[in-house]
Amino acid sequence: MNSCIKLIFIGLLLLPVMALALEGDREQPIYIEADEFVADRQKNISTYRGNVSLRQGSVELLADSIVVTGGQDLEKIVAKGQPIRFSQILKKISSGVIQKIRGEALTLKYFVETEQLIFEGKAHLWRDFDEFMGDYIEYDMRLNRVNAKRVEGSQERVKVIIQPRKKEVQPEQ
Repeated sequence: MNSCIKLIFIGLLLLPVMALALEGDREQPIYIEADEFVADRQKNISTYRGNVSLRQGSVELLADSIVVTGGQDLEKIVAKGQPIRFSQILKKISSGVIQKIRGEALTLKYFVETEQLIFEGKAHLWRDFDEFMGDYIEYDMRLNRVNAKRVEGSQERVKVIIQPRKKEVQPEQ
């Protein structure tokens, strides 16, 4: 197989599959624990500091600090840590089999309306068994699309590990 065909094949593996987050995650209450909490109602900003844990349905986020913008109409979450840790179940395929995303970075930005996650600084994203590493990684949750790139002035290159897919065994008839 020549290298051009291999690149096309790898590209097809990365096409969006429209995997959505677990049904109902967005309708679940958000639980946050921290050492300190400050709310500015006029600016609609809430700040959580010190060993922060955020949970909503299957979403889990651990950070040193989290700033939530938008009040009741949540707009954006910015988490910082050494590193932050994020995970979410995307969907359950069958009993005991799940698709999951998890990531680590120094900063995580989540934009609610567009359902975009942006990992910055020593970013590492796992999508099932595949891995993406770099200075900057965007993950579009609606389209299941990853965009990883090097930031200007950095020598760090993007690294991707794509695991081979196991073929499903067809029962003999």
